[in-house]
Amino acid sequence: MKRAATSTRVAWNRLRRQHEPAIATKGDVLRPDPLWAKAPLALRRYPGLLASLALGALLLSLAAVALPLFLSATTSDLLRRQVDGAGVSRYGAGLEYRNSPLSFDAVAADGEGPLSDRLAALFARETGRSPVLGPTMEGIMGSVIGVTPLAGSAETRDGRLFAGTDAGAHVEVLAGTADEGVTLPDLIADALGVGVGDTIRLTGRRDRTAAVVVGGVYRGLYAKPSPGYWQAWDDDIHNITCKDCAPLPQFILVPRDQMIALERRLGRNEASFTWQAPLATSSITSQQALELQRFAADLHATISDPGSELGSTFQCCREPQLFLSHHQIAFRTYLPQVIDAVNARVAAIEAPGRILRTAGLLIASLVVAATGMFAFGARRPEARLLHARGASPVVVGVRGAVEAVLPCVVGGSLGVGMGALLVLALGPDGAVAGDVWPAAFRGAVVAVLVAIVLLGLIATIAYLGSTERSSAGRSLRWIPWELPVLVVGWLELERLRSVGALTAGSGGVDRPSSLMLAVPILLLAGAMGVGVRLFRWIAAALRARSDRYGPASYLAVHRLAAAPALTAALFVASGTCLGVFVEGQTLVRSLQTTVDAKAKIFVGSDVQGRIDRRTQPVGPLAVPVTRVTRLPRAGTLDTGAEFDLLAIDPGTFASTAFWNDAFADEPLDALVGRLGDGPPGGISAVVVGAGADPVSLTMQQQQIPLAVVGRASAFPGSASLRPLVVVDATAINGLPSLGAEPLAQARASTELWGRGAPEEVIDAFSTLDLPPFQIVTAAETADIPSIAAVVNTFLALNALGLGAAILVVGALLMYLQARERSRLVAHGLSLRMGMTGAVHRRSLLIETSSLLTSAYGVGLAVALVVAIATVPLLDPLTAVRPAPLVVLPARPMLLTLAGLSFASWLACLVADARSRRVPMGEVMRTAE
Repeated sequence: MKRAATSTRVAWNRLRRQHEPAIATKGDVLRPDPLWAKAPLALRRYPGLLASLALGALLLSLAAVALPLFLSATTSDLLRRQVDGAGVSRYGAGLEYRNSPLSFDAVAADGEGPLSDRLAALFARETGRSPVLGPTMEGIMGSVIGVTPLAGSAETRDGRLFAGTDAGAHVEVLAGTADEGVTLPDLIADALGVGVGDTIRLTGRRDRTAAVVVGGVYRGLYAKPSPGYWQAWDDDIHNITCKDCAPLPQFILVPRDQMIALERRLGRNEASFTWQAPLATSSITSQQALELQRFAADLHATISDPGSELGSTFQCCREPQLFLSHHQIAFRTYLPQVIDAVNARVAAIEAPGRILRTAGLLIASLVVAATGMFAFGARRPEARLLHARGASPVVVGVRGAVEAVLPCVVGGSLGVGMGALLVLALGPDGAVAGDVWPAAFRGAVVAVLVAIVLLGLIATIAYLGSTERSSAGRSLRWIPWELPVLVVGWLELERLRSVGALTAGSGGVDRPSSLMLAVPILLLAGAMGVGVRLFRWIAAALRARSDRYGPASYLAVHRLAAAPALTAALFVASGTCLGVFVEGQTLVRSLQTTVDAKAKIFVGSDVQGRIDRRTQPVGPLAVPVTRVTRLPRAGTLDTGAEFDLLAIDPGTFASTAFWNDAFADEPLDALVGRLGDGPPGGISAVVVGAGADPVSLTMQQQQIPLAVVGRASAFPGSASLRPLVVVDATAINGLPSLGAEPLAQARASTELWGRGAPEEVIDAFSTLDLPPFQIVTAAETADIPSIAAVVNTFLALNALGLGAAILVVGALLMYLQARERSRLVAHGLSLRMGMTGAVHRRSLLIETSSLLTSAYGVGLAVALVVAIATVPLLDPLTAVRPAPLVVLPARPMLLTLAGLSFASWLACLVADARSRRVPMGEVMRTAE
């Protein structure tokens, strides 16, 4: 008490001397109270705490800003990839209007020129209102005509005249030019033996002909669909319904005026007109995509309204009239499908992003609260001075909030800038929509205000709980605040186990429940509260017997027992952060292992290719390959349960199929090596998922004796939760009771499984005479939105846990800075008594390492219990074995312990060096 009073008196005298000219005396003009006037810049004397507050505000604003910016950039990136991907392109995502057939002689309703020119002008005018769309392109496709050489061969090939805006720029010219004259596809030119400069005869209706000169030859478009310019005519170029049929009549490219003239000469007075307005660029934002979708819907409604000017001209999209069903007028865009596909992918990202932001806000708030607590601990003389002047807790809290305004505003501004920089420089390759920035800035402002209010609240609570306040204030620390938190956390865990960990989200994508985040944090916070009470009790008990300890242990125990509030703050903050890290590591590793196992169990190996059952590999392939046949619902076991059948080649199966030793008590090659002939008239099998060992099965109304030679909890090729019977394909095909080829059923699928990099396996499959007609990879299976949403959520939680673990170092430094004053006094007194620097460093190491390792031990135990309880609830593929696998992160746990030891040692060196730079004479004079 004497030392506390002396400290208070010294602080008061110093403060009075600093502000004496500003203190009003009788007759003076009333001046502001220096305690308030100096409050905004008061923390400049504590640069470490000032930086910590700014860091906390930075983290809060960064967590608030980063998500909307990241999601917007991700959406733009996904839109670009979806548009540039196969089957869409800028043309498909744009607008298309087709009027087929349209007469060349049709006149516009106002009588001003041909109807085709009027439609082209109106379409260009209306689509030009959207800044996202590019210039309009016109395409005119004629009817099928015959093509023969003018001299020589009498061979004839069919084709179509086509005139399109810049059509020649969208083909591969093999000879001549596509800018002028007639350009033939190589399919026709090669068949007729004609080339550039040759004359050909075009034959139309009623044998009307026209002779033209070949100006160029281009590579035909019939080989495969070409997304982009030609997408609007895919059905006219490619025979997608018949792969073995002859190609459809290919386009003969001619200029627009020449095409119309030729069609008239060939007895055709009409053609199919198509106008396209492609996207100006595939790099569009979500805001632009939605605006274009609304624009397309409005334009479609307008041109479909017969009462409007546009509707009377376009006459779009009405029910076909009797005898006029051949007339096709359509308005089309693939943009809604693009947006739906992107939304499904974004939904798989948004859920983990929101959980990460929520957790980031919680962790950042914890950093801010801990900083406020440490700041109060470092300024106890000022608190005593305010108490001596009769300041109320509310006044102290408001003053603390005022002091926090400057660092919080600076930190919040830096957080906004850092968030924008990280997303734009290191984030997805997409632009941020303009309407996202205001929302992000509002989130940052709210985060800064929350930080300021939180610091004021912490100052009030710390002031109430200080030792110089009333007994009611001192009793606050004994209230068991952690018990309600533990109870709520336990109830929420039980609720989670009853309702499940996955909830339905937007886009039909299941995502982890928010309880998956709330439960571990609640249980960790509550457990850390109980742990810190126990730790403080042990520290107090050790202090009572500290006279038996050496100098280093004596100093460490006394420092831990002398600052219960700071000890509790560091214990709870570090234990919660480290617990989140361990739980995130456990969940991520368990989920990744489970998803990988389920995907490869479903596929069978890395790659699966469905083949015709008559296909046989020709010689050894470049990768391990095995052949299997799946037959779902093949029959029933003697227990009455339906089963699936998997017929394998035991010689190649073990070297190719996926396997995890957790699936059985013996290796895979030992299991399948026992397959073969079974009992007389029967077969041997490995059984998965059945109860007691069956002794027979029924297939094709035939009862077959069964010898179970192995059991497994999961097996490659299992695609349902029904029992799986694995047999030797040769053995089952040789059963007389089942007849010839018992696996040649409509429900059966014959597959090749390949092990290795997907690209290498697919290349190996392509060398077969009959390559697989359908290929599935395990990576694709694991990447579907419903699975990606769960995996990404806990990958985000893993990143959050890593960041939280790093924050423990910051919390440790703040703790040592807050304890600096009392540590310096103790250090000075100990030096008088002959303490060496080595003893001082050892005492600091004992203090910090015992505090951190104890907090880590409690956090580790709770995190593992919570993770083991929740991992079985995370099953993104419930219809596929195995059950979720629990994988403990042994290496990260050991590395964390080593990292804590290193951080404690480094922090002790820093604290000892700071102590040596302080003039001990001034410290001892103040202490006296």
